[in-house]
Amino acid sequence: MMRRCFYGLLCVIALMFTTSATAYASSPMIKKLVGKTVIILPVGYEGADVRYQHLRKDFGAAAEAYPAKELALKKAKVVEYKEAEGSTFPVRFYLKLEVEGGGTAWYVDQGSGEFLKEMVLASQVEEAGKWVNRSVWVKNAASLNLFKDSPMTVTSGGHSEELLKVRNTEKLTLGHVDITNSGLLPFLFRVKTEDGKDGFLVVGGDVSENLGRRFYLKDPKKENKWSEAIWKYIEEGRVQIGMTEEQVGMAWGEADWRRNDEKAANIRVLAYDVYRLHFENGKLVSMSEEKAPPKEKSKSKKEKNELPSNHP
Repeated sequence: MMRRCFYGLLCVIALMFTTSATAYASSPMIKKLVGKTVIILPVGYEGADVRYQHLRKDFGAAAEAYPAKELALKKAKVVEYKEAEGSTFPVRFYLKLEVEGGGTAWYVDQGSGEFLKEMVLASQVEEAGKWVNRSVWVKNAASLNLFKDSPMTVTSGGHSEELLKVRNTEKLTLGHVDITNSGLLPFLFRVKTEDGKDGFLVVGGDVSENLGRRFYLKDPKKENKWSEAIWKYIEEGRVQIGMTEEQVGMAWGEADWRRNDEKAANIRVLAYDVYRLHFENGKLVSMSEEKAPPKEKSKSKKEKNELPSNHP
């Protein structure tokens, strides 16, 4: 397993996946972790004397923290849950762990408990492994962060944040998976594109849910027998008069909002940023661009037959 620190890079993309991370936002959910097995994530650089922020040697918020090299990638069983009481230190709860090879550790949560920090459930590691050598198809290329180089590799120039360009519905094959040092995004898959390019994809703890939200799990072209022209528009992230709502959604992703016409049930409007797409009987009939008006000027609309790819 790789042990490179990439917290800085993850801060840029973590907000995109907060809702997809395994949620333990309330004490009743946290209590259900008792009896579960976790794997303790690596932190810091290889060989560095870094200490965990959330793993303590004894009970109590002020207890000494564990050095990373003593616990990294070890399994531990959650054996006890305790609420924090009468402490001014911002701790909500503690989990007592029996560490593989002997000894105990206390996991201290100082926040909302929305995901496990510095740990990942062993069942999620097993689930991630089941996706190795499987294929997925890109849902929305414009919002997909697929890195050219591993974000866990640190060089003298810092992290490489260059993204690998892919198209909508492009097939990706998931390869080797590593454990990262982020409880929010604990898995890093190596992926290969249809034309043989390598890339890297960070994934949340609930791998199946996360991948299902960001990818098609079956080849959409086999599921929908549309014309080559329609598929070309979808692949390039463009929309055209005559497309269905489903086709537009595959080209541009989920709309900001959808609205039915109050007077005509067969008319709907979909909003994508400043664009308004008008559908009649399920087919796109017109498109307009609404720009924020300058002060003391009225709003203008510009009609278009085709909008640019990868809308803002």
